[in-house]
Amino acid sequence: DISLKVDVASHLHTSEPFAMDAGQSVTISVPVGGYATLLDMEDITTTIEITPNAGETVRIRRTSQIAVEDGMMVLRILNEEFTKGATGTVRFTLENTGEEEIEILSATNSGNSSSSQITWYVMDEDDNIITTAKYKQTVGSEIVALSNGNTVARIPAGQIFSSGPTTLTLPATTPDNVTVLLDLSSIYYHHGKTEQVQMGGLSTTHDVTLVETSYYGGITDITPQVSRGDEDIEITGQALDRSDDQPLSGVPLNLVITVNGFERSYEVYTEDDGSFTYTFTPLANEAGIYSVRAVHPDLKDRPVHGQFTITRLTVSPAQINLNITRNYEQTINVQVSTSAGTTVDELRLVYDAADQPQSVLPDGVHMEVNETGISVGSGSSANLPFTIWADNTADAAETLVLKVKSGQAGDETTWGTITIYASFSEAAPVLYFTPTQIVTGVAQDDTAVETVTLRNTGLADFSDVTLALFNNDGSEAPDWVYLNSSEDQGSLAVGQSLAV
Repeated sequence: DISLKVDVASHLHTSEPFAMDAGQSVTISVPVGGYATLLDMEDITTTIEITPNAGETVRIRRTSQIAVEDGMMVLRILNEEFTKGATGTVRFTLENTGEEEIEILSATNSGNSSSSQITWYVMDEDDNIITTAKYKQTVGSEIVALSNGNTVARIPAGQIFSSGPTTLTLPATTPDNVTVLLDLSSIYYHHGKTEQVQMGGLSTTHDVTLVETSYYGGITDITPQVSRGDEDIEITGQALDRSDDQPLSGVPLNLVITVNGFERSYEVYTEDDGSFTYTFTPLANEAGIYSVRAVHPDLKDRPVHGQFTITRLTVSPAQINLNITRNYEQTINVQVSTSAGTTVDELRLVYDAADQPQSVLPDGVHMEVNETGISVGSGSSANLPFTIWADNTADAAETLVLKVKSGQAGDETTWGTITIYASFSEAAPVLYFTPTQIVTGVAQDDTAVETVTLRNTGLADFSDVTLALFNNDGSEAPDWVYLNSSEDQGSLAVGQSLAV
């Protein structure tokens, strides 16, 4: 069962994301006075279980639609094995689900002192503190030293920060089951600057078991290590006796695969030689860096036994409807975005005859692309521009195909296809005038002057422009209304204006 625990007394709570298969039910235990909130789930059965007194149990079950809500910052704890009388290693991840970068204080005193705002606690089942430690980190790709002596972890919008390890000292009297609490008291926007914004932080807990199980699990091989999501991942592991490290047959392990803060768990059993093999089939369009672990079913530790990466590059748009004038150039950007763990070099658009519907480049259509290509880092976006124009020999309509490729010729990788449905027309003038209506009046023996501005907004000259005044019915206007401009204006060039 997956439980969401709420401690009413200390106002601490755990809200770890988990995945549910269609038709699966989950029991959530909530103390009297507590509450549970489920996000991003639909058509689920929820059970609230209350035990007001010993021997008394109340269960309230219902099936309902749960509306999807906006996400919040997600703080998760990761740990290695905890050993009594020795140490335990913990890490955390913080996902910034907002639209602006955030910062957390990772060190002070020019990196010589720990953070004053991030603290680890290990507690027993009665919330008594067993040990505590301050978090400190001064190196890392997201770590930035500020001029005021503080060091911060800067987390861009939509990104996940993974902390360095913190070692907790565990006395020999530590009970078998403990709770690790991480308290992050403040989150900042532009820490130390005049526009600094300080927000209240958040906390989370994670249960850890210190009991030594009779056996433990591990991962021996993951094939392939890098995939584009179009093939299965073979994961091989084994169970070993803790006393002599010999393989054990016929025992269960929990195979847990984690990506982007979400976990999928599968129960596997070892074969006669103590090993197991599991075939992981990626979902459509998923990607990222996946962590894999095989652990004893009773253990709650979160070691990382292995990793694999599913690379993905998204191309947008995949289809373009284009209507342009002959002999007129138009530049269009194709946006590409990489998933976490995907880095692409020499990424470019390729306009090749072999990719076209007729296996030849159409006459009269001119396409310019960057043949050198660009580099796109992990979790980044970039634009690939192309310029197209058609001369007078081109057909009125053509279907064109561009490929998004990387690598050198002979060893290229194709990431996507863009289909262009192009229509080519002759250049023509377009007359724009302002205002569209004039309301005016004049006294007898007096004069009023009004002006209409004409402008050629097309792509060709407006030739033989003549001016005349008529009534609404097409008859000639009365002689007391007349033009101050010449009736014959000649040509009106592209972009030229004329005041009448």
